[in-house]
Amino acid sequence: MNDQLAERLCNALEQLALELATANERGTVPPQLTAAPALLPIPEPDPFPAFQWLCPVHGVSKVVPAGISKRTGQAYQAFIACSSPGCNEKPPRAGAPAPARAAAPLPQGLAPQGRVLP
Repeated sequence: MNDQLAERLCNALEQLALELATANERGTVPPQLTAAPALLPIPEPDPFPAFQWLCPVHGVSKVVPAGISKRTGQAYQAFIACSSPGCNEKPPRAGAPAPARAAAPLPQGLAPQGRVLP
């Protein structure tokens, strides 16, 4: 910022401060300067935080907002899905038991119960 602009800004702020101080002494401060700040609405918590479920294949998820199906025209609720294109993984339904998944394969050279294979 150049020196002339900085000087003009300082002068303008100083003038504004003097005017407000004088107006405050006379009791003529504009109401918009003395009013309480406006309260912003508190956003609703996300009903489906993405960290609740992650795709077991890709480790990512997204919230699909509620809307209208283009295919059927029916309304649907928001839901969580994998954000990787083409993936059909989805979280288990509420109240449903978690599906049994096959155990991850053992690292090469290890047998069950920790025995090392020759």
